[in-house]
Amino acid sequence: MRKKGLFLVVFFVVISLLLSAFSAVKASPLQDQGTVTLLSGGTSMQTKTIRMEELPGTVVGNSGLFLPVNNPSGEIQFNGDGIQISGLAGGSASVCFNTLASSSGWVSAIYRWTGEKWNKLDTTQSNYAESNQAKACSTVDSDGTYALLMSYTFKDVEIKKCKNIEFIYPFLGEPKEGEDPDNFFYVEGGVVYPGLPLGTRVTYQLININPKGSLTGSLKASGYVTNNIVLDPATGVFYSEVVFPKNTIVYYSPEKSIWKDISFTVRFFTQGCYFDFDYPDDLKSLD
Repeated sequence: MRKKGLFLVVFFVVISLLLSAFSAVKASPLQDQGTVTLLSGGTSMQTKTIRMEELPGTVVGNSGLFLPVNNPSGEIQFNGDGIQISGLAGGSASVCFNTLASSSGWVSAIYRWTGEKWNKLDTTQSNYAESNQAKACSTVDSDGTYALLMSYTFKDVEIKKCKNIEFIYPFLGEPKEGEDPDNFFYVEGGVVYPGLPLGTRVTYQLININPKGSLTGSLKASGYVTNNIVLDPATGVFYSEVVFPKNTIVYYSPEKSIWKDISFTVRFFTQGCYFDFDYPDDLKSLD
């Protein structure tokens, strides 16, 4: 039998999902965007974040993932928003993206859009101490659009289902004033039980989308644990709130209803393991 505290959290999450209401967290959202550091010249350099769904040279694969047009098989996939650099002429800069450590089984590399295809750049990766997170960086000397792409290999490490997580569900945010609520929803955050350390990275990916192509937009995004809520002061048991970047939006076909016509799996990656949430079946199991 589940503990009363856990039941209350599940109840709160389900109500939040059904009403599409987002519970604001106490901590400010942490952005998971790439960074550009000027190394030489380029005094007029400017940068702009390009949302993943607006990146050039992309196709939507059968699983709904955004893939490079020159490699649509799904072997490599975009890991998030890209960066557009202008005004670098005669200079050089370091482009970096946060990613997963190679020990997780994911291999990361930075690519540049040439106007026809995505070209792989020499990429160095450094792991953060005592973490499964890393930073991938490349030195560039020309204007253009850059993005991080990842591939997964089972050769050395296989990601397994998280054994220490009982549930992890997303929060769906309400449309802003003046926005049409009938074809998209914000993925603003979520909850994890048992809780994780503050700052832990959580990545979601939408897979097994049915009908295929019915969901577009931010089909993959990374966020962080920004707040922990104690359920039982006596035992210290707590759950965590996760926040995803602003404007993390999933669009669905106008002729479909997200509540009755579309099903999908939300696969969460955190601390080197994954946890699946099947929509809407996992909601029904809590009735």
